Amino acid sequence: MVKINKNMKKIIRILLQITAMGHFIEFGFAIYENAYITASLGLIFGVVELTGGFILLDEVKVSKK
Repeated sequence: MVKINKNMKKIIRILLQITAMGHFIEFGFAIYENAYITASLGLIFGVVELTGGFILLDEVKVSKK
């Protein structure tokens, strides 16, 4: 496994959470335009990225102890 320092993990976590918010905005616009397949894909990818961001958050907290 590749070792990544804490600052890099923090940057990756923040970027994952920002792009997840972008997917949720995309979801809103897709629902507005009645593009349900695009909306569902945006929602799925948003949840995956947000979950990844929170998993990295927990990992950073554990490594600080």
